[in-house]
Order: sequence, then structure tokens, then C-alpha cells
Amino acid sequence: MFHIPNEKAVWLACAIDCEGHIVISRSGKWVGLEVAVSNTNLDFIRMFAVLTNAHINSELPKKLSKQIIYRARLRSRKDIENVLSQTIPYMIVKREKAKEMLDFVRTHPFNRSEFMKIQSKGYPRDAQGRFNFNS
Repeated sequence: MFHIPNEKAVWLACAIDCEGHIVISRSGKWVGLEVAVSNTNLDFIRMFAVLTNAHINSELPKKLSKQIIYRARLRSRKDIENVLSQTIPYMIVKREKAKEMLDFVRTHPFNRSEFMKIQSKGYPRDAQGRFNFNS
């Protein structure tokens, strides 16, 4: 877990409140988590990415837009918990959504490999532990 200095945590909280979104999406047994910030200013997005370990991608202009839209995304449960736990005291607009996301991350702490282990228990296995689809 990395520490974010207070002045940077305030900046991140403002960025998420004003230019970002916090989303928990569900589809069957799959759950997707995302904290992201979008803007047309690449320096702004780079600053967010450097402070949070986020990945940056871009979208070409669509219809009325004439500028490239840059997006910095956090999808790792560890990174999301780290960033939100340090910025939530300074959030205003998205504080409730951030609390909901933190509660979810803390009560569902497993990662993809642990999730796949849970999923694979539904399939029969042979004596060596390999999947046995013939039974």
C-alpha cells in the first residue's frame, strides 16, 4: 500500500468528485470495479495516473467533440481500496458511492484467481484433481 500525501489526496478527491466516476457493475457472477477520471487534458490525467497507479487510455473525438478524451482507470481492488480510503475524507459529491465501493472491496476481498477457485468447485474432479467432464 502506498501513502498519498494529504495535499495530493485532496487533489485526487477533487479530481474524482468533478471529473471521475465510481462504478460497481454486475453481470451474473462477474463483478467489475472501476474508479476512473476522464478529461481532455493529458497532463491532468497523467498526474492522476502517477498518484494512483492507474492505466491511461484514450478515445478519438465523437460527433460534436473535437478533442481526444483521456481516461485514467483503476480496476485493481488493492489500488481502489488504497486510493479511496485516503481520499474519502475530502470527497463531497461522490463520498457515498466511494463508501459503498470501499465496503464492497472490504467485504469481497478475493481476487480473480480466488474467484476462479470458487467457480471451479462446481465441476467434478478425478482423483488427481483434474476436471472430469464425463461424469
